[in-house]
Amino acid sequence: MRPRHLVTLAVLVIGVPALVWDLWLSIRADLSITTAFAVGFLWVLAAAAVLTFAAFTREAGKHREFGHQEGSWKPLPSLLLLWIGGFTAFVVFPFMLSGAGGTSAG
Repeated sequence: MRPRHLVTLAVLVIGVPALVWDLWLSIRADLSITTAFAVGFLWVLAAAAVLTFAAFTREAGKHREFGHQEGSWKPLPSLLLLWIGGFTAFVVFPFMLSGAGGTSAG
């Protein structure tokens, strides 16, 4: 395995199980329709962040391997915002879903 693939692999090895765990937590929780919509949106945001970050690291590795040092590989501000929002969603999930089990009316 080439070293340029290690960062991408590390992102996917950490990100995909975290996405599956968050999805399992949200399916298992008894959520209202509004909370379920918010959780679904946050999960899609987190999934997009993981996938775009993995793709960016893969492309940055390819770029450096071929010796193209004159180009700038700074991510666009929109990608940075997507990554910040997506990785923040990972932190929010346990707090958002922890109180969902005991909030059912009745």
